[in-house]
Amino acid sequence: MLCGYRSQSAIADAEWGTSYGSQWLLLLGFTRAKAPSQPTIHRIFNGLNPNVLEAKLAQWAEAMLQTLHFQASVQQEEEEEVEVEEKLQTQTEAVALEAVS
Repeated sequence: MLCGYRSQSAIADAEWGTSYGSQWLLLLGFTRAKAPSQPTIHRIFNGLNPNVLEAKLAQWAEAMLQTLHFQASVQQEEEEEVEVEEKLQTQTEAVALEAVS
């Protein structure tokens, strides 16, 4: 369910908020530095429509994958540009040495 914890009580009993810190709670949208209790987690999950939750998680996962793919593409393009620049520099130096000889 959440970081390997498989039940609501495991999340609460493992003191998830304490283990991962208040910054994680804030990133997840919690407004307090303390993790919600097991009864609160139960009420939250109990009030969720499983189909809507699944759709929203799928949308989020797809957005994350697209972001990662885009970042990898940009990095690859930058690396290819550096390779081209290095080859041009090498060729320019070779031509210059040839002209001097």
